[in-house]
Amino acid sequence: MARIIDAGPACDTRPSGAFGALNAAQARGLSFSDEVKAETDHLYMLVKDVVTPLEWPAYAPLIAAINKIKVEKNAVILAHNYMTPEIFACVG
Repeated sequence: MARIIDAGPACDTRPSGAFGALNAAQARGLSFSDEVKAETDHLYMLVKDVVTPLEWPAYAPLIAAINKIKVEKNAVILAHNYMTPEIFACVG
């Protein structure tokens, strides 16, 4: 099952941090800033049991960007309970 952090062609197939590899957010020019932290802190509470604090800075910029686009385009993303928690609870 693909996770939000694994999606997209810009992703390196090596584990994050291996040989200086960028995570999916960094590969897209996104970073975990104070603004992103403020936008996503309430969402982390929904997934804190399955996403570690070390992983969250890699997920949060992607989640913030997706949610921003959802508002701009007045879109809805359908998510099912069998999807990974960061997609189901934070994006869908």
